[in-house]
Amino acid sequence: MAYVWYSAYGLNVHEQRFLCYIKGCTPRFGRKCHKGFTDKTPPVDKKAITINYPLYFALPDRKTETPNWGVGGVAFIDPQEDKKLKTFCRMWKITKTNMMK
Repeated sequence: MAYVWYSAYGLNVHEQRFLCYIKGCTPRFGRKCHKGFTDKTPPVDKKAITINYPLYFALPDRKTETPNWGVGGVAFIDPQEDKKLKTFCRMWKITKTNMMK
């Protein structure tokens, strides 16, 4: 079986939330039920990493909330590296077919 490392940040570092995307369900504090992947094989490994790119939360232009998060914003990574800052991420080792939703 072929595997890939999928890197996540923001709320997707939380295992329960990430598994909702694979299995299909509504994550805690979420409003949207995710269909789940065709291949529902859970991650076979995980590891924490940090990157030198700032994490920030934002809402779409002229919006006050999102359908899934309400007034919470969506997590983004600033493409400008900043050696003074660290963003916590988690890498999930999943089957390559997990990525083909």
